[in-house]
Amino acid sequence: MKRRGTDKLLGGRSLASKIPFLLRPNRSIHAKLLVFFLIVALIPVLSLGMYSIKKSSEVINDQIGAYGSYAITQLKLQLDSNLTRMEYLANDIVAYLSNSSIRLPDAEPVKYRHFKEANALKRYLANYSPDEWGMLITKSGMVYGGNDALQYDRLARENWWQAHSQATKGRIWIGFHPASYYNESSRKDKLISLLAPVNESFNVPDGTKILVEMDANPLINLFNSFERDTGTYLKITDIQGNLIYETVSDFMPRPDDRVWTDQLETNGWMIEARMAKEQFFESSNVTRRYLLVTAMVSLIIALVCAEIFSSSVTKRIRRLSNSMNEAGLGNLSVRNSDESKDELGVLSRHFNRMIQKIQILIEDISRIEKQKKEADIRVLHYQINPHVLFNTLNTIQWKARLTGQKEIEKMLVHLIAMLGESLRYKDEIVPLRRELEMAEHFLAIQRFRFGDVFHYSVSVDERLLDASIPRMTLQPLFENIFFHAFEDGKGCIRLVVKEDEDGNVVLELSDNGKGMTKSQAAGICQSKPAGMHGGLGLSNVNQKIMLHFGNRYGMKVESQPGNGTKITIVLPGEGGQASGGKNQSIDCG
Repeated sequence: MKRRGTDKLLGGRSLASKIPFLLRPNRSIHAKLLVFFLIVALIPVLSLGMYSIKKSSEVINDQIGAYGSYAITQLKLQLDSNLTRMEYLANDIVAYLSNSSIRLPDAEPVKYRHFKEANALKRYLANYSPDEWGMLITKSGMVYGGNDALQYDRLARENWWQAHSQATKGRIWIGFHPASYYNESSRKDKLISLLAPVNESFNVPDGTKILVEMDANPLINLFNSFERDTGTYLKITDIQGNLIYETVSDFMPRPDDRVWTDQLETNGWMIEARMAKEQFFESSNVTRRYLLVTAMVSLIIALVCAEIFSSSVTKRIRRLSNSMNEAGLGNLSVRNSDESKDELGVLSRHFNRMIQKIQILIEDISRIEKQKKEADIRVLHYQINPHVLFNTLNTIQWKARLTGQKEIEKMLVHLIAMLGESLRYKDEIVPLRRELEMAEHFLAIQRFRFGDVFHYSVSVDERLLDASIPRMTLQPLFENIFFHAFEDGKGCIRLVVKEDEDGNVVLELSDNGKGMTKSQAAGICQSKPAGMHGGLGLSNVNQKIMLHFGNRYGMKVESQPGNGTKITIVLPGEGGQASGGKNQSIDCG
């Protein structure tokens, strides 16, 4: 049902038929180049663009978050600093009372000593900042020190005073309240107050309170600047959760807001700053939009450049294609006029030379057809002669040497050597050293094919190098290793040639490849191996050895899946017992 729905969505055709038309094999090179350049430009631009957007957004968001946290910390430090100064002032008043013999009456002073002590206290408190002041207020409403503009009758009507003036323990903070109980000339807009009872052991009337107040306008201005710069909603609450301060706005807190909080060390007030999610991500969204616009502009530029480049290339290819079409129709006088020095120019010149040679070749063929019969010509055209292939490879080798193609030349050297050996049909029995040389030629070709991914080592008793062995014995064994045992040519091969106690020559060829099952290993030595595509060649090797030297000689295979394969070949020795000889180690890896 899912496949049917998919086919219906694709208009009844398969997914392969829906490949974009520019990528189909029958489309023009111009269209393919456009798609290629567009993809080449699209992949890095999109990948780098998306990576840049992600990283820049993370960096911007982290910076905004760090800035918000830092700003809250600075607000907390500033507020703690101001409140600490108020505490210091209250502590100084307590210290002054404890270290002096001051006696303050609970009514208007009538004695000179009382006036003198009250003035001394006022002078002491006047040394503090004009933004903060402290005073003593008796239970009957006498105010000593501090600000003379305070009106007790107004203070007594304040809710916070009525609620806390009777407290006998602890210090009470009243935050950001109106200064309505001061004269108009010295009134501040907002105040922060600290109310503390005086210990009964001091020479002051019972129920006397220490009142320390601070002008809160600088702090409110600081809060307003913070709110304006960061666009946040600020709220301060006391330990009980009562509201001390909040931003005047229509901001509605939401669960997805970005929130920064900190707590004052002085009195435990909690500072909370909230920023709406949209505002928090606004900077990163702007950056993302700019990067997307930049990516789109880059893609447009890449497409224009691809169009210009592909057009310049495809026009020349089209001219060359038209020339080839005319030549294919029999117009051998056509020539391509592209004389540039790039690959297309070289191709055009080769095309012109090819057409010229074809003309000469046609003339030669016409001349030959007049001299020979049609049957003889057909025989010459389709006859396959190995010696022609051998001579052709020699010619290609010399061409490669003349043109400096050293790797091709080296590969041809090894291939020609192997081909030459295969053409020596009369030499059925050859010295062991020739087989080892052919094996090295074969391995050299495999090294060109796979690279230095396999290791080959050979250990030979040098007195056995002239031992007789059937021609083309080792090469099928090495072919089987590369085609069936190794994956992409990776592995290790070791060949050991030694003499056993009976004077026979023993060749042990081992590898660390995939290995074989027991039935496969047994089937290799049979005439019809089971389950092995490469077993037929190995079976022929075994049969050749037995045909030339008898049934007591031949090949043995030992292998396990995943543990490699070991092939042992036993051949007759040339000179009887030959133990104690010097070993020659040859490493082709």
